[in-house]
This record gives sequence, C-alpha cells and structure tokens, in this order.
Amino acid sequence: MRASLFATLLVCCLTASALCEVNQQAIDDVAAGKIKEARASWWGFDETDSTASLQAAIDSRVPKLIVDNVGKPWIVDPIRLVSDQEIVFEQGTEVVAKRGSFKGTNDCLFTCRLQKNVTLRGEGAVLRMWRSDYDGAEYQRAEWRHVLSILSSENVKVYGLTLSESGGDGIYLGSGGTLESYLPSTAYDLLAGNADDAVTGIETVADVVAGRGVLLDVGRAFGDEHGELPDGFAITEEHLESTIATPDPASAGSHSMPPIQSIRSPSASTRSTLQWW
Repeated sequence: MRASLFATLLVCCLTASALCEVNQQAIDDVAAGKIKEARASWWGFDETDSTASLQAAIDSRVPKLIVDNVGKPWIVDPIRLVSDQEIVFEQGTEVVAKRGSFKGTNDCLFTCRLQKNVTLRGEGAVLRMWRSDYDGAEYQRAEWRHVLSILSSENVKVYGLTLSESGGDGIYLGSGGTLESYLPSTAYDLLAGNADDAVTGIETVADVVAGRGVLLDVGRAFGDEHGELPDGFAITEEHLESTIATPDPASAGSHSMPPIQSIRSPSASTRSTLQWW
C-alpha cells in the first residue's frame, strides 16, 4: 500500500515538474515557422508568477496559442496582446492578476493596443483580478484597472470567457492615443462574470460583460446632460436597442469610437454578441 502511494505521488510530482519545464525544441520550431499551434506551457509555468512565460508565448506570434489548464492559475502581471493571433484558454483555465501588483492606475490584466486580428476564446475559462485589493489603502483609487483593455485595435474578438473582479471595466474600448485611433471592429460573445466591476452598469448588460463603448453610448441616450448614468444603472438589451436606433450626430465624420451598430443573440443561452464596425 505504501509502495503504491509512493509511486502515485512520484508520478504526480513528475507530471507537475514537466509542466514547469521549458520545451526549447518546440519553442525553436515555433520561431522557425514549423509549428502554427503552440501551448503556453512550452515556455514554462511558475505557480507563483508566470508573467514571463505567458508573455513570451504570446510574443512568439504563433498563429494559435493554447493556454493550458495546468491545474493551477496562471498568476501574472499585466500582459500585452499581439496582432494576428488566436489565444484559446482551455476549459477550467484561470489567468489571475498577481496580488500586490497592478499598482499603476492603468494596469490591466490584458491590453490590446494598436493591434489587429486578435481572437480570445475560452469556454469555461476565467480571467480574474482582485477588485477588493484595489480599494485598499496601498492602491491609488482608479477605474481603469480593466480585465481587458482594447485600444485603437481592429478585428478583436472575444468568445466564451468569464471576466471577473476588475478594478474598472470587464472590457474597456478606447483610443490608443494617436490622432488616427479608432475601433473599426470588435465582437464579444461573453459569459456573465463581472458582478464586482467598479464601473456603473457594467454588471447587467443583458447577461453580457460589455465595455466602456456601450456605457458611452447608453450614457448619451439615457444619462444626464454630461452623458453620465446614475450609480447602479442596470443596462438592459432594451437600452442597447434604443441606443442603436438613436444615432449620435456629434460622432459623424470623426475618428472617435463608433457607436453600437447591432446586438444579436446567437442562441437561447445567456450569451449575446455585440459588434462594432
């Protein structure tokens, strides 16, 4: 019995060790263009801080990157996304903000800035931050610690992920800081999971996690003279449809964020898709 238990523990330890090891041959094959689909764990996994491994995997620019479910969360500092890449988070995978980090008021878990053709998929996967920490005395109060910040990027798609406990929006849509910045195309198909977000109305968008682009438009249609919504304003699908039907004359011909063009429900589930053009 003891021998059997020892053998089982040995196998588990070896398996955990293997998950942590860098697969240099596979990395070299990715760099050489021989492999078009890779696993993030090839770049290593550290249960206390996997920032370097996950960022290196993304920076490889492999067309399809799978973030493995290694049995423990990928704990990371802010991560940057790159163009022309699909990232698939395996079912049960968690990517979690490192506690004690994200001290910058604009630190986001994932940032997509000035990129194109980015897809994030993750049925049953979670991207999570620590909103309660950001309310503490050691953090400067801010509303911009988003789970996913999309800035002046084109054709960004997010499917199936649960985003939770951000210090701002689940998803933020905005300008990357250049005069020609705009967001031609962004699509969502997300599971609800942002009940603890710090920003007005983000938790109740017809069971969809939405972003600042939605809030700006709905605020224009239903807010006060400054476009501000009351605290706790519950944005429903009816608000979105009404906003779509009410164009904003001030946005005509500008490079500011385009208004919502459509909302559609692909199934009878609690998911919807929001599309910007």
